[in-house]
Amino acid sequence: MSIKTEEIKQCLLRSRNYKFRDVVLPDQIPVIVGRGPQTKIRDRKCSKNQVQIVANYETNKAVIQQMGPNPSEIDHKLLFLEEEIEVPDGTSVNLLEGDLKFTLEFLDSEPKVRNKHHLKISPDVTPKKLKTDSFSEDNSISVSKQEDSSPSTSYAETNCTNGAEIKNSDEVKGAQSEQESVQKTIMKAFNSLSTKDCWEEYDHSKILIFTPVGLMPQEKVAAFDLDHTIICTQSGKVFPTSTDDWKIMYAEIPGKLKKLHAESYKIVIFKIYFFFFFFFFFFFFFFFFFFFLKIKKILFTNQKGISRGRTSAPDFKKKVQRIIQKLGVPIQVMVSTGSGKYRKPNTGMWDYFIQKGNHGVPVNLESCIYVGDAAGRPDNWAPKKKKDFSCADRLFALNVGLKFYTPEEFFLSQKPASYKMPVFDPRNLKTTTLAIKTEPPPKEELNADNIISPSSEVIVFVGFPAAGKTHFARTYLIPKGYIHINRDTLGSWQKCVSECLKALSKGQKVVIDNTNPDIESRSRYIQEAKKFNAPCRCFLFDCSLEQSKHNNVFRELQNPDEKHVGVNDMVINGYKSKYKEPSMREGFTQLVKVNFVPKFKSKHEEKLFRRFLIEK
Repeated sequence: MSIKTEEIKQCLLRSRNYKFRDVVLPDQIPVIVGRGPQTKIRDRKCSKNQVQIVANYETNKAVIQQMGPNPSEIDHKLLFLEEEIEVPDGTSVNLLEGDLKFTLEFLDSEPKVRNKHHLKISPDVTPKKLKTDSFSEDNSISVSKQEDSSPSTSYAETNCTNGAEIKNSDEVKGAQSEQESVQKTIMKAFNSLSTKDCWEEYDHSKILIFTPVGLMPQEKVAAFDLDHTIICTQSGKVFPTSTDDWKIMYAEIPGKLKKLHAESYKIVIFKIYFFFFFFFFFFFFFFFFFFFLKIKKILFTNQKGISRGRTSAPDFKKKVQRIIQKLGVPIQVMVSTGSGKYRKPNTGMWDYFIQKGNHGVPVNLESCIYVGDAAGRPDNWAPKKKKDFSCADRLFALNVGLKFYTPEEFFLSQKPASYKMPVFDPRNLKTTTLAIKTEPPPKEELNADNIISPSSEVIVFVGFPAAGKTHFARTYLIPKGYIHINRDTLGSWQKCVSECLKALSKGQKVVIDNTNPDIESRSRYIQEAKKFNAPCRCFLFDCSLEQSKHNNVFRELQNPDEKHVGVNDMVINGYKSKYKEPSMREGFTQLVKVNFVPKFKSKHEEKLFRRFLIEK
């Protein structure tokens, strides 16, 4: 039914948040709406000239033109710069996507004035004539979905009619106080968000971060791995053959993610970009090609494709954005391109997310989840399913404190499958006796005092790399006058033997801080001790293969600049293959078992050690 012009008294852009002012739109007069005293909006993402609206009382419609750089949202459709749209009475007008919500209303009588929250615009008023307003922090606004239905909003709207001024009642204050600090943080974060899809780099490109435009920080986080969790290969191969070789893993995934987004979860993907091909290449061809190909650094340092230039970063970024576009929900993606603290199960990527990636908005861990496929499941955890390549995702969630699901549990609602935790659990490492003399009988407990010899001697360490040998020497022996001899420092075993001989000739005590896994390596120092009739004790460090790998990662995280020459999984595994248990028959005067008794410099250091640091 058409409406006669004379029946229409006013057109109003009515705010759905009582903190902002309504704007009267005269007939056929362009009105600029945006940030400033006109609306009481202070959000800097909203331009002072955000939109221009021309109301037409005869057609009961208005033409809205976008003027600000950040798009407005008109009935769930984004309006970009210089675009215009004609809309009818009752149209939802959000000056920013999902926020600063207004409704276009044509009224057949004078509107009920909301004092201090309603402003008539006369035809001669332009944005240039409006004075700049200064807003206090108390006027910061909520960008949460509760804005339209919270007790404070509904109370305000029902008490602002008949020209009555909104009062700061206890009810309004109480409703606002609970989320005030969080809302201010979210508002501050929202003001700093990019106006377009953005890739960032952090820590010398060790992390790549993708943030789509308008993605809001949230208290609830749904985090996911990418490969074999969100996507799998289109080709059916284990590893992708190109950046286009992918598909959404399960049909249920997009719908599940959209539901999480609707429930105000921030969706984040934590991705390790790993150049798997070289590990495959290594296991099958290492011994044949070792002397011909210079791939040792790639293999041993766990290099990633992007960091080594093997994969084009721009191509990978395009792949990520295509995946997000296919999923149809805004997702933040964090990609670790190197090793160390950013590689799961280490928590470096999560730590970055908390510090910078969520714009300071605190995360409620109890409401957060993590979904990944590296869950430690054995062979045939489901019919014809291979065992998981690691337990990294499950351990990552455990380290952070997130509730963990496999993709099958989360997306397909399958029952949890059995899984195997790592052999070494750093949470359960207990303090024990420093050392025990095992041979010759009887056994004797040794402490920091009686473990020291009063006269010249040679102590030969035997133990895995990262078993705590150097720490033990620095803590208990070097301060007591022992000469520290270490191959990492001297460069060869010949120099170690020479330094040992030199120290013994001066009547000094010597500690040989090398791995010494076999009889041959140990015999060199036994012979030198015999030349001077000096006792030669063997200190065997009680540390398993798994704990050695854990300790190695720990010391790399603690002291990234203090490199132990050549220490990596291959060296550690090599020690195991060479190891021969020491015996008195070799010529030792004592065998001493040294327990691993860590001493931490701080609570932070102990907390790091007690986390799972290796994948399995």
